[in-house]
Amino acid sequence: MLPMGKYPQRHLRAAWDPGTLQGSFGRMYDRSPCVFLLNGQEQLVTTVVLLCVVCSALAGGVLLAYGLCLGMFRLLRIHSMQVAQQRMLRQQAAQAAVAQA
Repeated sequence: MLPMGKYPQRHLRAAWDPGTLQGSFGRMYDRSPCVFLLNGQEQLVTTVVLLCVVCSALAGGVLLAYGLCLGMFRLLRIHSMQVAQQRMLRQQAAQAAVAQA
C-alpha cells in the first residue's frame, strides 16, 4: 500500500482516471496504447511509421503495375505471333495462286 502523504493525489488520479489528462501518466490515454515515449521521440516514431507505410504502399503499387505490364506483354506477344502466322498463311496462299496461274 502506498503512503498517501508521500505522493500527491492528482498524480495518482491522473494515472488511473482516463478522464483527467494531467500528471505524468495522463498522456497515455490520448495517444496510441502502443507508444509510451516522450514527446519528441513519439513524434519521431510516428513519422517513421508513416514513412514506412507510404513506402510499402508505393512498393505494392509498383509490384502491381509490374505484374500488369508482364501480363499485357505476354498477351501482346501471343497476339503478334497469331498475326504473323496469319500473314505467312496469306503469303503462301498468294504464292500458290500465282504459281497455278
